[in-house]
Amino acid sequence: MGLFGSAAAIDRHDQAPRGQVWGYIFGDFYWKAAGENPGWGQAEYTRTNKNMMAGQLRRLYLGYNYKISDRFSSRVLLEANPGTLMNNGAYGVIVKQGYLQWEVPFELLHNQNVRVGLIPSPVFAFPERTWGYRSVEKEALDARGLGRSVDQGVSYSGHFDPDNNYGITLMIGNGSGTRPATDRYFEYYTSVFARLFDRRFSVEVMSNYKYLGNDNRFGIIRGFFAWENTHFTLGAEVAQVYNSVSGSQGFTDIEPLLISLFTSFDLPFITDNLRAFLRYDMFNPDRNYSDTKVYPDNFPSDLRFVYQQDLLIAGLHYAPHERVNIMPNIYMNIYDDKRPNPTDRAADVVFRTTLYYRF
Repeated sequence: MGLFGSAAAIDRHDQAPRGQVWGYIFGDFYWKAAGENPGWGQAEYTRTNKNMMAGQLRRLYLGYNYKISDRFSSRVLLEANPGTLMNNGAYGVIVKQGYLQWEVPFELLHNQNVRVGLIPSPVFAFPERTWGYRSVEKEALDARGLGRSVDQGVSYSGHFDPDNNYGITLMIGNGSGTRPATDRYFEYYTSVFARLFDRRFSVEVMSNYKYLGNDNRFGIIRGFFAWENTHFTLGAEVAQVYNSVSGSQGFTDIEPLLISLFTSFDLPFITDNLRAFLRYDMFNPDRNYSDTKVYPDNFPSDLRFVYQQDLLIAGLHYAPHERVNIMPNIYMNIYDDKRPNPTDRAADVVFRTTLYYRF
């Protein structure tokens, strides 16, 4: 029997192909009570005018998972958000994910899979899943525009034990995210993790690196720790970014440092289905900042390297249904000028009510 005949014979023993449509939507009604809009910054409301009050759809996901056979499956995911606007200003739609997954049968590691296509990267995945409130705020690196959540390439994931307590993900991609590649250099990703004490304690080390051409380089190394149980979560993330960039006056090494701490916990003494969450991010856009340092050509009109920023988020999470979530919260991003003669920038203070529902 030929190769194609053998494959067909094996396929007849698989489960029948089947698909599933899924998705979610989240957005806010918000009021920016304090802050400025000087035209620079990466955080959520840095370029929003004071006293702005509006409703905003921040993400719409529409996905389709298709089980091809026992070992092959695929996913297509479409996304709309404020960053995907069309020329007329209306929400546009992009392809966020589109990949084929193969459950590898070879006995190298346990529960292995290979993904090919536009696939999730490990840069944000582990802390974002544990934080659990992507509808309120992105993972810390993502919130500052460092790294990418998806890339076009191939990944391998496997576990060192049959209970999936210890694992690794290796990935190589274009380094261009959801856009077509613009250069010939690849981006490399690695994640190694462990879940201990009946999976209550998690630890992960993640790194990624890309050579950008012309001696420009970008890389991240991140450590993550968390303690979780049914009623309580505590997490900590530390990330060091390395970025060597060239401008009209030569090369500059920029090393952003980021520390994120978060917790969430049930409030059964008030009512069922109520939870509180708190988060603090310290973001130093260059830990080796100097007022004599030569930054890229868009400096000094863009002062992103000058201000250390401290992000505070606090809120309540009420779930009237397992798929419907209402989360009033306060968002505050504080600026600290590192120059010898600092210029104060008022903190961004935003009051929001976030609605998140799944279907």
